[in-house]
Amino acid sequence: MPQLFSRADENGWVTPAATDVGVAPAEKPYDAKYLYQQANLIQRRFAELSTPVRIVDVRASPSHLRFLLRPAISGQTAQLGGITENLRPALPGLQRSLKAELVELYPAQKSGEGAVLLVRPENPIPLSLDYLLGQENFLNATAPTILSLGLSLNQQTIVRDLRSMPHLLIVGDAPQRLHLMSALILQLCLFNTPAEFRFALIGARTEVMDALAQSPHILGGTLHTLKEFRRLLDGLIKHLGQRKNQFNQQNAKTLDEYNESVKGQPQKPFPRLLITLDAVSVKGWGEDRQAWFSNLYRLVKEGPALGLHVVLAVPDLQSTTVPSQLLELMPEQMILRSAFNTVNWAQPPAAFPVALIDSMYRANGSAPQAIELPEVDNKQIGQILKYWRRVATLRNTDSPDAAPIPPTGLTGYLRRTGQTGALLAARQQREAEQSDASLSAAILAEVPAIIKAERDTKPDLPVVDENTPPVPRHFLLLEKKYRRAGALAAYLGWLSIGPLIDVLEQSPQDARATLKALQEAGLLEAGESPMLRFMRLSEEE
Repeated sequence: MPQLFSRADENGWVTPAATDVGVAPAEKPYDAKYLYQQANLIQRRFAELSTPVRIVDVRASPSHLRFLLRPAISGQTAQLGGITENLRPALPGLQRSLKAELVELYPAQKSGEGAVLLVRPENPIPLSLDYLLGQENFLNATAPTILSLGLSLNQQTIVRDLRSMPHLLIVGDAPQRLHLMSALILQLCLFNTPAEFRFALIGARTEVMDALAQSPHILGGTLHTLKEFRRLLDGLIKHLGQRKNQFNQQNAKTLDEYNESVKGQPQKPFPRLLITLDAVSVKGWGEDRQAWFSNLYRLVKEGPALGLHVVLAVPDLQSTTVPSQLLELMPEQMILRSAFNTVNWAQPPAAFPVALIDSMYRANGSAPQAIELPEVDNKQIGQILKYWRRVATLRNTDSPDAAPIPPTGLTGYLRRTGQTGALLAARQQREAEQSDASLSAAILAEVPAIIKAERDTKPDLPVVDENTPPVPRHFLLLEKKYRRAGALAAYLGWLSIGPLIDVLEQSPQDARATLKALQEAGLLEAGESPMLRFMRLSEEE
């Protein structure tokens, strides 16, 4: 890990293998023959201008090529700065010869090393998430919390561990910042099960965010209003208090220490939490700071040791957007291209084409790095979410002993044995008994129910597929009103609209939605008959 091999956790979840979600092995973007032809053409072209050079290094990323140039005659490296100016007149003709979208020449980063010729082909290959996940320094990492942020100017993958970051501030326009947030979430969903990692989405409603909200890793649903965000903060503060108490009982200082200490014990491990907040999309964010500041500040300050992290995305660093006290607690910052001119330290290298720099990144006060960010297409988002929806559906089957765990890409189909089924049943019973102290009871009970009865509002969402089953709702049943309805059904032995209206004071519309959710989760038999008993005809006419 984090190589994309399938594994099962103690809760019956199975992470995907590369073949399950369409993640292809990282391949060299251009073959050796193509690079040799390009290098040979470059040397010939410069030789025609009586400024011969030799190419001593070639580095290729999917989006562009970099050729390190030095004078053809040894001992003239110091003169290359002047020669560089002599080479510039040849660039337009060289661009046509190479059939390139962009050709640029700039000094190497280290003085005396020569010059760098940057070539961007006419149809460059976008930098993909697959490419980053296949790089050596990412594959050699050992933790499932590793994130690949992008490529540096030297084509080195920027790899960070969420545990040590422990938060990230993103500054830039909405499309760029939402795109980056989705890439981070997808990486964590690839290597962590919903029992190990959960995320909350707060902000604008977009196609990608709506799609991510269908993952079983989600906490409740996408939150859009300040009121919903405040309730989430209240729930998280209460939950962190519970974590502190249990950490103290186990003498644990970090989430990893706690989860290791409760293995084989009745206590359940806690998942790592990621709060992704697109701040200005929340109406009233800047005007009503008192509604959120104190609790958010406390989460950012105390959360890392307890396994909670925040990704905060904003358009600028104005004090009305990000208070200075909060800014001091988020030293890891990524400034996107649209905000380069608004942040003093985020000025890109003067000689490097800004078009190839997506972000300036600074980790804990270190020197800023220029980064090219990956693209994540809707098809890949759909494949990843479709996998997790299928796994969630299979875990919720009525016949756990016969239900196949999805193919892992390594071991084929694994079937649960009778012993495994008994263990799962015992685990589910323990979870039910401990529900009041569980993560979902602490947090989701504070979050308003955001449930989609049918996915018919945006048929072009990337996860839509004829063969994709409906969104599993078993994880939504942990919300307060569904837990109460489930308890009422267990007491009566049946359930209909009448008791939901009379006992739980639900509206007829909410009662129908509750019955449908309980039926789809398998807690009530499917069919119309349970819905007809004790119906108030006067309200339904």
